[in-house]
Amino acid sequence: MKYVLLIVSFFWASNSFAHKDKVISKSYGNVEVVFSTGFYYEEINKGLIIGEYAEMLSKKLNYSEPIVLFFKHNYTSYEERYYKINPIREGPDSNLKNQIFIKMKDSEYDICEVLKLIEYSISNSNKDIDGLSILKKLKDSTSTAIVSVLNNKVYRPNVVNELMISKRDGVSYYYKNEECFMFVKRDNKENVLFSSKNIYQFSKRGDFSFLVFDTKESFYFISSIKLDEKPKKVIVRNVDNQFLPYLIKGISYSMTSITFQKYRNRKNERVMIYSHHDEKLIQNIGNFID
Repeated sequence: MKYVLLIVSFFWASNSFAHKDKVISKSYGNVEVVFSTGFYYEEINKGLIIGEYAEMLSKKLNYSEPIVLFFKHNYTSYEERYYKINPIREGPDSNLKNQIFIKMKDSEYDICEVLKLIEYSISNSNKDIDGLSILKKLKDSTSTAIVSVLNNKVYRPNVVNELMISKRDGVSYYYKNEECFMFVKRDNKENVLFSSKNIYQFSKRGDFSFLVFDTKESFYFISSIKLDEKPKKVIVRNVDNQFLPYLIKGISYSMTSITFQKYRNRKNERVMIYSHHDEKLIQNIGNFID
């Protein structure tokens, strides 16, 4: 859409951060999702899931005008958070009327919260509204329309090349009722392995096994030879300064390395080793090196 390109161009022009962000956009009916982030995080897929739910919600509320959801991912340690509804803009896109434009910046997005802002925006045509204040008012209130929409399953998108997982592996997740359900599919049946409020990172190890981080402080190892068993939750300690995706590598049949990547500064990288056979995690292999 023309207005989306203008919005993206404006953002690039005003972005002073040296690292060039990735921008992913996808349409769901009258809803356009634009997600800007520095690296390929699973949070991108959450933005696309929100887009699918937003289309369902707009249909339920009989709203057909354009809705633009602009997600700016705050992936660094710098704390900044905002949700702006129909912010007043200058430039060639300033006369775009009859549309809802929600510009957001956060480290992790809550699907229900964004849907509340969309519903509020459909009912209110005011300009330049602070979405955080709206969310505070609506904290303990969820409409029947949103509850109904969230009762639908929305499966993990498989549209961003860098985040794709082959359908042949049979492992994925869907979102429903404010929860993620990780499953393995065999013979057209879905066996749920575990559920979580969030999926932080979903990485294939390389041999039909997966590491799934529900947060950056914990993960599950889904083994190719134990696909029907509920995996154990493994705790990662001291992750305060970790903000890039973990680098996952299979280093032997039974061991996987998990590297804390550093942006710009490659010194003192932390590497963990997880033994699948023993279900044990060495928190920092560097502690054993003189």
